[in-house]
Amino acid sequence: MTKKISVIIPVYNTQKDLSRCLDSILVQTHKNLEVILVNDGSSDNSGKICDRYAEDNANVSVIHVDNGGQGRARNLGLDVASGDYIMFCDSDDSYDDDMAEHLFNAITAHSECNIAMCGLKITFSASHIDNRLVYKTPFISDADSILEMYFSVDKILSSPVNKIYKKFVFDSLRYPEGMIYEDRFISLEMFIKNPLIYFTGEPKYNYYIREGSTIQSAFSAKKLDFLKVCDNDIALIGNYAPQYLSQAQKSYCDTIVMLLRTIIVEDYKRHKETYNNLVILLKEKCVEYKELLPKKALRYYKRFYQIKHGTMFYYLLRNKVGRLLKRLKAK
Repeated sequence: MTKKISVIIPVYNTQKDLSRCLDSILVQTHKNLEVILVNDGSSDNSGKICDRYAEDNANVSVIHVDNGGQGRARNLGLDVASGDYIMFCDSDDSYDDDMAEHLFNAITAHSECNIAMCGLKITFSASHIDNRLVYKTPFISDADSILEMYFSVDKILSSPVNKIYKKFVFDSLRYPEGMIYEDRFISLEMFIKNPLIYFTGEPKYNYYIREGSTIQSAFSAKKLDFLKVCDNDIALIGNYAPQYLSQAQKSYCDTIVMLLRTIIVEDYKRHKETYNNLVILLKEKCVEYKELLPKKALRYYKRFYQIKHGTMFYYLLRNKVGRLLKRLKAK
């Protein structure tokens, strides 16, 4: 019999999209699937939908828990998974019908790889679909290329949803609980331990950007969790691959700038104290990292604390102009 794949799906208040997701999993051309639904304290009808699918399909099981976040939900799924391989899906997304078979064939054909990865189709609206991590020629990464990609390619590289893993990859890895960006937090360690990754080049995962998702939501203190990711990356790189330390340091400063720009655009008055603390942190990191940071990047970062109000005005004006142009284009 074909080896089993465990598909782990954390579920939280996605009743509108959940059936689309589960239907796409159940019609996979790779038939030996175990589907593990972790209902993470949903307050809508998601839990009932999960139960209905479990009643109607022998290969679907449900774990109901109080809300604890996506990291804990994935860990609970990993704890009970019995498959030879692991895949993940977000409950508001979907697979192409042959995605599991596509990735299974890829990883079994390249036994030296513990992870195989396909591309994604990111749907922002019915008329806007953006393909990511798509390559004309499949390839296998090595230690240098995967670390270079980790720091320079679209951060969606770290998402677990477009990958298949040999189960033992998670023997010594679990997602941090109680934080967002949990996938990014463990990705660097995973890539260091498993640098040979097969990139198939074909987009098979359908990633839907919905209102209220983490990537689209307004600024909150939880977004500061990305700084924990950066701290973790710098510690790991210092021990395993110090030649990439400058890129890790630049990523840290870029993250601070991203947070500053988000606050400027969304609600500076409400988050003024956080903004000022981030400006101080950016200045401290520029001093700490000045030996390795590129001079051009340093000049850019300094704008945020040397000409603070001018920089704020620039990004606020740019955002307003951008919104105006979008409205005009829509007409």
